[in-house]
Amino acid sequence: MRELLSKKDFNLIIRAIDRVWSRSLRYKEILHSYRIVDDTPNKDGSTRKKPLYWIICDTCKGKFRAAEIQIDHSFPVVPVYTTTWEMNIDYYIQRRHCSPKDNLRPLCKPCHKVKSKYERQERKKWANK
Repeated sequence: MRELLSKKDFNLIIRAIDRVWSRSLRYKEILHSYRIVDDTPNKDGSTRKKPLYWIICDTCKGKFRAAEIQIDHSFPVVPVYTTTWEMNIDYYIQRRHCSPKDNLRPLCKPCHKVKSKYERQERKKWANK
């Protein structure tokens, strides 16, 4: 099947799989499991109508709203010694969607960006060997 796809089409499929993951029930359940309720009163001392929910970044330990958090795979979906193009799509889906909970952790977007950049650099080093 790979022979029938251009790299551009293949990447579109991978991005669609990634979007499905970020909107999946499993993703939301994992995000929910890391929530911390902030029941501090309003500035005027009154009780909040809705509690605030925070998620602690596993790296910097900062408090963030759910929209500022990404669920990170501790062990990369695409191993450092390969590329997405070289992976079997079924294996990619399995690693993206079916990772055990102990492989998943919440990271704020800046920390996730740093980790992803490091993984890309390692992947390039590996490819140049």
